[in-house]
Amino acid sequence: MEYKFRSHAKFTKQGKWSDYDLDGQVIIEEHYEDHKLRLTKIQYDTKYEDLLTSKNTSTLIIGSDPCQYINYRNDSVIYIYKDYKIRSKPMQSSNGNLIKVYDKKSQLLFRVIDGFFMGIKDKCMIIDEGTGSLRDLKIYDIKKSEIVFENSYVNELKLINGNLHYSTKVELDEESKKPECPKELLELGEESIGYIEKHIYDFKKRSLNKTGQYSCQYFE
Repeated sequence: MEYKFRSHAKFTKQGKWSDYDLDGQVIIEEHYEDHKLRLTKIQYDTKYEDLLTSKNTSTLIIGSDPCQYINYRNDSVIYIYKDYKIRSKPMQSSNGNLIKVYDKKSQLLFRVIDGFFMGIKDKCMIIDEGTGSLRDLKIYDIKKSEIVFENSYVNELKLINGNLHYSTKVELDEESKKPECPKELLELGEESIGYIEKHIYDFKKRSLNKTGQYSCQYFE
């Protein structure tokens, strides 16, 4: 996907961006409420395949919708999709980011406070929250500007055949369902060992499949 900026765009209404394309560089002016930022030159030459090696985009999930991005004012990243723009900026009061979601006309749709942007799939935004090994997963329907799914998860998130695969902590009371834990895991302390189940979220159907596949997990 190649996103082309308008040339010498005029000032827009409050809460929007004005963008320019000058000799391969992008100049963005953001003005929100009564605060107007000065024009800032920033490079715009990064392709989607470069995202996975960038320190600013290392959280994007492989297989999520393609995008391009720009580093803005050295403290935030703007991800540019066909229909949306996402701006992620670190928060001073926490370890998370302030995430602003805009439509393709650069109109602000909604915000997410204290989260980590992980990509877009089928017009849904994937957000990670938390600081420990047991984290929170939230999926937003961008058009409706609302959460359509949330759960806790451990380890990593994977997109396989367009579906989101993850593992979540579960309580198993039936002995027949409990998997056999590896010896090296038990040596870390049985009191810290729990169980996780593999879940699969279907973006198109907005449905969850609990697979019944269990494994052992060490929890701090």
